[in-house]
This record gives sequence, structure tokens and C-alpha cells, in this order.
Amino acid sequence: MGKLFSRLMVIAVLLGVLAGCGKDGGATETTTAPAPVTTPAPEQEELPLAPDEYRCTVTDPADGREFSPGSLGAGRLCFFLPGVADPTALVFNCRLGEEVTATVHGQTYTDSVRFAVDIAAIDLLRITFTKADGTAETVQYGFCASSANILWLTVKDELGTLDAVNADPDHETYCYGELAYLSAEEGMDFASPFALKGRGNATWDDEKKGYALKLYESDEYTEKNKLSIGGMGRSANWVLVANHRDRTLIRNALAQTLAAKLGMKNAVRYVFVDLYVDGEYLGLYNLMQKVESGKEQVDIDEADGDHLQGGYLLEFDNYHDAPQIKLQASGQRVTVNSPVGLESYDAIAQRLNEAEAALRDPNGRNAETGLDWDDYIDVRSFAILWMVREYTMDNDATVNFRFYYDPADGKFHGGPAWDFDNSMARNSGIFAEPETALIESGHRNGDSWLRLLLQFDGFRREIAQLYRTHRSLFDNDSPESVYAMADRLRAELSYSIGLNFTVWERQLANKSWNTPKELTYEGHFGILTDFLYRRNLFWESYVPELLQR
Repeated sequence: MGKLFSRLMVIAVLLGVLAGCGKDGGATETTTAPAPVTTPAPEQEELPLAPDEYRCTVTDPADGREFSPGSLGAGRLCFFLPGVADPTALVFNCRLGEEVTATVHGQTYTDSVRFAVDIAAIDLLRITFTKADGTAETVQYGFCASSANILWLTVKDELGTLDAVNADPDHETYCYGELAYLSAEEGMDFASPFALKGRGNATWDDEKKGYALKLYESDEYTEKNKLSIGGMGRSANWVLVANHRDRTLIRNALAQTLAAKLGMKNAVRYVFVDLYVDGEYLGLYNLMQKVESGKEQVDIDEADGDHLQGGYLLEFDNYHDAPQIKLQASGQRVTVNSPVGLESYDAIAQRLNEAEAALRDPNGRNAETGLDWDDYIDVRSFAILWMVREYTMDNDATVNFRFYYDPADGKFHGGPAWDFDNSMARNSGIFAEPETALIESGHRNGDSWLRLLLQFDGFRREIAQLYRTHRSLFDNDSPESVYAMADRLRAELSYSIGLNFTVWERQLANKSWNTPKELTYEGHFGILTDFLYRRNLFWESYVPELLQR
């Protein structure tokens, strides 16, 4: 990996990303990321930005990749560069307008500027642009580091633009082009043609958008291309999760890692990527596999008719934009995410209603079929799902979760776990009270399957066994705990977190449910770690108590 920024200017201590956060209710010292070496720029008067006509870029001659700058305000621009670039072998390019000259370190250029730049040896590049009438403006260029992987998209505008994708709330508009994935450790991994469209319901109104990504074999964009990205399973369908409402950017990653460590069979894998489109940096994202059936995703053979000899991907869902089944006893809606297009879903609807009848019976038995609750439910997978949803106190813990029907055993299985940007005290009220049993409270949905399951001894025993087996995940003094994971992620991603909030700085200050005042990154991260620390203390008594009922 190129040692890009050991001596590089990174934006003013990255908005407080590297400040310590508390352990005892967020008050005492804990492990923090080592601060990168920075050289602060001298105080400068506010200067106008160079107009677009100058078109200044930095090129990596190793692969020809060209980077465009983003604004830092006060007359400063920053090139957001991947950590795999060689900092000593980059080229600065600037195309000048008519009758414009540029002065760099005493040397004057006309028509265009081009020179090699060792950005490991400088902190700030100042260029003065002078027009024929003698008016001049000075622009400061900085160089900012990425600590994540790089997803680089080059869009073919003739086939659709990113602006058009962002303007379509129905997510039916695509843009097309070429994609490259650069590992933070090893550089170029692979390239592939791609198609991109928007994704997200409530989050689509956010400034930083989420996207769905498809990979193709060729630029004809017909045959899908299944590839493994960052060690994840092979797939042609991926999602880019923006995490814009989660000011820490790591809640989804923590929850997905927790699910995997608890043994969730189909835990969603992810990598962090800094996303570039046509050289412009758009922020830090989670690149994840799309939840779908497949050998390396949810391994079930989907149904192809109205029967139970094939599998179904299902979800308790707030959004009614796919085939849905309304359960008879509770009125809850179950979305059939796949397969879609069947003439009838009567068979899976009948199985769902049978299962719910058993769950709602005090003895856990369906009176008509004679089957018990655990004849319908895979206990281990639902216990893992319960633990992830309960521990994180997700806003949708009882009203929106995924599960699937596996024809191999005729049971419903919990998972994959998904969508945790509104968890771990990101919301106010009960969701920010870590000493509360959320699912048992019946908040928002007393008929939730996750709550109904708690009445059965066998389900509570499974939770207690999982807790004993994976005790280190919930021990504040253990380096394996979710609490410790948060610190490690912040350290590993410190540069990219800083880059993200140079582009989306307003989001840190935006007030939300549980942050009535403006906060720095340090403040938002403190809310998260305080929650995790207190949640672990509460679980020390709460989970064992479940066995005593």
C-alpha cells in the first residue's frame, strides 16, 4: 500500500474524529485512534474559488486515474486521493482559459499547467490565476487522504447521468459506465461495466443518496457479471448504503459484524468504500451484497409456483411496494421480496398464518394442524435475530425485519439482519434508553413475532445459551466487544470519516431526534459508545433473568 499520507495535510484534525470518548458513561478515557501527522496551513484571508474553466486535476500516472478537487471553503480546494496512490509520483494538471496565466512558486504558465508534484513533501499548493485585465485570484489546493477502499465509477453520459438518477424518486432511471474497485491494502482489484440506480425509501430525500449497483460482463449491459468484492461472495447485485442519518457512519457495520459473530448463517457482508463518480468524491459508503437467494447469499431454491417446495424471501415491512400477505390474526403485512411474479402466494400465506396461530397460542400449538411453534420456527436463527435487534434497539426492531422460508426443513428462519442506521441511540425516547427491554415492551408492535417468541422456554434458553457462548461481545472490558469494535472502526476509518464530513459537513450539525443541539463528530460518537457501554451493563442482568421466568 502506498504510504500516501504519513506526512500529508488532513483537514484540521478531521472534525474531531480522533478525540477520545468515554467508557464510564462516556466520561473516562478509552482506546482512541492515533492522530495522523498534520501540518496546519497558515491563516489565510478568504479567497474566491477558481472557476470551472481552469479544470485542475491530479493524475496518477500508474493507471491514468484523474482526480477532481472538492471545496473546503475559504478559497481552498482539496483533492480526495486513495491511500494506494504513490504520493511522490503524481501530476498536477490545469487547463487555463483564454488570456489567463497561472503562477506557481514563482513560475508562470500559459495555456495549461502541468508538473510533477510530490504531495508527501508539501501541505498546500497555492496557485495565482491572472487574467488579461490584471485581476488575479489565488486558490489553495490541499491533498486529503482516504483510509477505506475505493469504488471508482466513470459514467457514460450518453447512456444516462448521475443527476438524472438522483432526480428520480421512483428509482427507475439508470446510468451506465465502467467501475473499478481499489483495495485499501493492495490497489486495483477488478474492473467491470456497471449500471447504477437510486435506492431507499425514507432516506431518499437525504442529500447523500444510496444506490443499487449491477455488474455486467460487457458494455452491452445485458449479461450479469458475478464478482467477489473485498472478499465477499460472488454477486452481480450490490447496494451502496450512505449511512447519512448515522453521523458516526458505523452503526450498520457494527450490527452486521455482531450478527456474523453470533453465527447468523446469512449475515450480510460489507466493505467500506470511498465513492468517486467521474473523479468527484461523494463520501464514505458501505458496499453490501443485495439480500437475495443464491449459493453465496440466502441459499434456498426459490419457489416457481404456488407451493412450498421452494423458498421465499420475506419481510415484515412498512412499505407496500411488492406482493404482500396480510396475516389473519394480527393483520400484520408480510412482503414477499422474492420470488416475484407468481400467480398466487396462497401456499406461503397459509404457512405464515399457521405459524402465527402457533405463536399466539399460550401452549405454542396450532390447534388445527397439531404442530408446535418450533415446528414452524428455526429457533437458533430467530434467537440470533432477536439478540441483534434487541441489543441495538433498532427503531424498526418490532415492525420491520427480514426472514425466509427454507423448504429444506419447512421452517421460517430469521435474517439476514438489515438496516441499522436508526439504531443504538440514534433515535430519541425509548430507543435512547439502554436500560430498557425494547421488544418485551411491545413498543410499536405488541404482536411482533420476536416478542411472541419470548413466551416460550425453548426460545429464552436459546438466547441465554448464545449469550453465554458469545459473552465477550457484550463485555466492556473485552477487546472483542461491540464497544471495542466501535473504537477500532473509528481508528481504521479516521481519514475517510474526515473526508466524508468535508463534503457533508452540514450533516454533523443537523439537529435530529436525539440531538437537539449541534454536535461535532466526537459528540455523535460519544452518544454511540455511551449507549453500548450502558447496554452491556444492562444485559449482564437482563439476559440471565430471562431463564428465571
